[in-house]
Amino acid sequence: MRNPTTRTFLCIYFPERTDRGVETKNVCVAFNGTTERALYRAVERLGSTEIKKRIAIFSYDHLVKVAEREDRGITEVIKMRLGDSVLRRGGRVRRTVTVKRDDVARWRRALMREAGIGRRVFQEILAFLDDLDGGEKRASGVAA
Repeated sequence: MRNPTTRTFLCIYFPERTDRGVETKNVCVAFNGTTERALYRAVERLGSTEIKKRIAIFSYDHLVKVAEREDRGITEVIKMRLGDSVLRRGGRVRRTVTVKRDDVARWRRALMREAGIGRRVFQEILAFLDDLDGGEKRASGVAA
C-alpha cells in the first residue's frame, strides 16, 4: 500500500457447482488504506487456498449462505473472518447472534444433566448461556 488513502484489492477464487459443472467465482475484496491496512498486510501474501482455510469457507455457495445468515455482504464476511484468524488469535470477538430462549434452556438442561457441573469448562459454558439469556442466574439451573 503506497498511499494510505487508497484501496487495495485481493482476489479469492471460489469454486461454484452449477448445472454445467464446476465453475469459478472470483471475489475481489477491497481493503481501506487507513482502517484495514494491518489486515491487508497480514493476508496480502496468502493464496486463495490459504485464505479459504483461514475463513473456513471453501465454496461460493457456502460464502453466500454465511453472508445471508449473518446479514452481511460477502466481502465483509471474508474480512471479519480473516481478522479473527490472523489479527485476533485467542482474543475476544464481538458478535451479534440470534438465539431462541427455548434452545438456551435445552442446552442448559443437557449440560446440567450430562456434563458434571464440577468441571470448570462446563461452568463457563453455563455462564455464557446465562449471559445469552439476559444475564439472569437461575437457581434451578433452567432458563425460563
